[in-house]
Amino acid sequence: EKLSDVVGYLDDNRTELARLQDRFPYKPVLEPSDIAEVTSRRVLGKSAQGEVTLTELFQQHQGRLATHTKLDTKIRLPELGAKGFAALYPLLPYQIELIIQVVSGLRLSGGASKQFGGANRAIIKLAQELLTNPQSGLADKQVGALVTLDRVFDLQSNNIDSQYRGKIVDIASKADHPLAVPVAKAICLLQFVDQVPATERNVAVVLHPAIDADSLESQVQEACRHLAERNLIRKAADGTYKIPTAQEEDWEQTRNQQAPSVPERNGLLAEALKLIWEPVPSAALGAGVKSFKAALNFRGSELVKGDVPVKVERVASSEVQEERVEQLRQTSQQETNTFFWAMCASQELDRTLGADFQDRWQVAMAIWRDQAKSLQGTRVITHHTSFAYLENFLGLERLATLEAKPGIPPSSSHLASLLKLVAAQPPRYLLRAPYEDPKPAAWLSARTDLPIHVLPYSVGGGSVAENLFDLFDISLSRLAEQQ
Repeated sequence: EKLSDVVGYLDDNRTELARLQDRFPYKPVLEPSDIAEVTSRRVLGKSAQGEVTLTELFQQHQGRLATHTKLDTKIRLPELGAKGFAALYPLLPYQIELIIQVVSGLRLSGGASKQFGGANRAIIKLAQELLTNPQSGLADKQVGALVTLDRVFDLQSNNIDSQYRGKIVDIASKADHPLAVPVAKAICLLQFVDQVPATERNVAVVLHPAIDADSLESQVQEACRHLAERNLIRKAADGTYKIPTAQEEDWEQTRNQQAPSVPERNGLLAEALKLIWEPVPSAALGAGVKSFKAALNFRGSELVKGDVPVKVERVASSEVQEERVEQLRQTSQQETNTFFWAMCASQELDRTLGADFQDRWQVAMAIWRDQAKSLQGTRVITHHTSFAYLENFLGLERLATLEAKPGIPPSSSHLASLLKLVAAQPPRYLLRAPYEDPKPAAWLSARTDLPIHVLPYSVGGGSVAENLFDLFDISLSRLAEQQ
């Protein structure tokens, strides 16, 4: 890696950088494209017999291994082949890129220590520790055992925010499913990778234990349900999971903080970019025969349509800006019809976005609280406990849930008991999230005339809930429809 990138995290030694650079005129740089080769040669080199053994093992189980270790992701990952498998074992080829993304995410999240190096150096060290560190335990496994993401969590735990580490400790004591802790560790690390969603399928992939093992997807589904029931993880409307922070666990506390989260900050930035894109930049070809408009792209979404894509990327810190600009320059040489704009973050921009959010949030909270007064004490039946935080905020009274046991369709006896409950204590609404089975609510509604409201569970959970403000506005407006 570039020495400037490393020294950027060590303020006390920054003054020595110029002196070191004068002493060493040759400055080799380890590029990300070489990392797999360097790792395989420096740390994971095999004997001739070892390569033969691994190649034969791969050929025996190639089909099922490829099926059970294919991630659902928007980024292109290395193909799984006999040569790559033997060279990188016990890592799989895709894991090199995934772990680089994880390490980069940890570094940018602010939880890592100052001594935490860049992704390139970390992957080499990590590959060695996976074999030699007793905490990993991989060296004692039979040939065929694979690296799993929970082992990476264990080795990188010091660079993970303490609130997440504390959550994992709590899960170990509060959940008794055998995969609860590994699943939680995998979900935690996937939170730092934008392009690999923490779905049940992907969690099963990153926890696949051995080349000849069956898929863990069904066990992972059970573990996720087990954890979600205990409010130890949270499921979004798109099927992804996350480890909630301590603040997120308390709806009221989180909202009163009046500080935008990273997604909310990105949403504000996207709105600002759309404003400066008016009027849409354009250029004429020749003597005005045809005009080409610039399309605005940010975080994988096209904000403004046009003919020539302009992809805007927010670089998290000035220390990595030079490196990222060079990477984008190389990408632009391959994608010749696309412009790339690297926008470095600044404290002034963050303060402006934060102040704008706080002003809008204070006004919105006053409106929501006033609207919520008419809902205080309103009795509801929900599909599950998905809206516990919203119920607390609005003062709703949940009489019962359609699912007596989460994830298990209601029995006929349970539905019969709900009919008696509705007759004795008439609720006003049936509530469910978009991802929940609509049949139980429809059944009860048909027999009781109770209105069904489908509320967005999170940002993106409804067709128009594009941000946190939309989430509250939609929920309150739907609840007020039949007041």
